[in-house]
Amino acid sequence: EAFDEELTFSQDDLSDEHHLFRVITRDGTIRGFYALEWNAEEDGSAEMTALFVEPVALGKGLGR
Repeated sequence: EAFDEELTFSQDDLSDEHHLFRVITRDGTIRGFYALEWNAEEDGSAEMTALFVEPVALGKGLGR
């Protein structure tokens, strides 16, 4: 609950062409997600803006 605001994205965020969101699954269950933001206008690089892995999945290599 402490990070709810940081881990909440709007429909606009999800449909923005400068953002990429992917879920992390293990055994058919969502265990986390990550988000990238493209800096297309600047230099074409990307920045990871969010990474979350459920506590039960920590230490299992899902965030690599």
